[in-house]
Amino acid sequence: MGGPLFSVVICTHNRAAVLLLSIRSVLDQTFDDFELVVVDDGSTDDTFAVVGTIDDHRVRYVHRPNGGLSAARNTGARAARGRILAFLDDDDRFVPHLLAELAVAVGSDERIVVSWGADVVDERGAGVETMRPRDLGAAFAGYQGLFNAGTFAVSRELYLEVGGFEEDLRTSHQTEFALRLLPVCRSSGTRVATIDEALTVIVERDPHRRARNDPDRLLQATLLILQRHERQLALSPHVLSDYLATAGVAAARGGEYGEARRLLVKAARTATTSSKRWRNLARAAVTVVPPAARRVWPRDLGASTRHVEPDRVGSRRSS
Repeated sequence: MGGPLFSVVICTHNRAAVLLLSIRSVLDQTFDDFELVVVDDGSTDDTFAVVGTIDDHRVRYVHRPNGGLSAARNTGARAARGRILAFLDDDDRFVPHLLAELAVAVGSDERIVVSWGADVVDERGAGVETMRPRDLGAAFAGYQGLFNAGTFAVSRELYLEVGGFEEDLRTSHQTEFALRLLPVCRSSGTRVATIDEALTVIVERDPHRRARNDPDRLLQATLLILQRHERQLALSPHVLSDYLATAGVAAARGGEYGEARRLLVKAARTATTSSKRWRNLARAAVTVVPPAARRVWPRDLGASTRHVEPDRVGSRRSS
């Protein structure tokens, strides 16, 4: 079809200091039928100069005004020439044989979704956990998978068909995408495959510097997902309950105690275990006393809320 099999898209914004490691992890792949699209989302540092030091015909640089991660990913997907898309965050890395393993999983079936595992490390390189594809439940059409940036690939045709990433979201991008993607795969008979190996290294930043731990971002994202997909999430009641609890805690951290109470009571009603039911009722009770709520959920304590996405439900502490 004239293009490479894979297009790897790295989106970046003012991360020139770490970007080269991610780029090198792609260029060092043992499988060579790919291009690398680096989308510069309006950086004001020396990102352009850093990318310009790379003399490799497989690298393409795309600059766009700053519009956020989802918009940058969609820009990269539209610019891509490959038949299958994979996304990598600008501080994460692919292991050298990732694309080779992915090519085997794809075979001759290029309308496909494939996910694989990841080793999560802290900023010093120490291991935090290993995540692997697992049963995502009825809310995600009964598939196994893992949907973090850098842990899945999807045919470009299918990506564009389902509309790419939701540009109104400021976090939880992969979750919302999977909620739209996987039912389409089920209804169309599209193959969804997994590789039970950690092929990506994900660097987990300090909780205070993770965008997903900002209460306003987290509340906006979870409310949008609940508004659009609550009936689908209800097919897996424990997942719905976790989302409601995540939104409730984010609202409490933002000082919106009435909204927090409403969400936490609803989380208790949909909880599938008595421990989570009573935990969320206790949380709701705390919101009645704002001084106590501020002590329990200080706005700047990133670790007080764990982000809940389908790839993390069951693998880490969640709300």
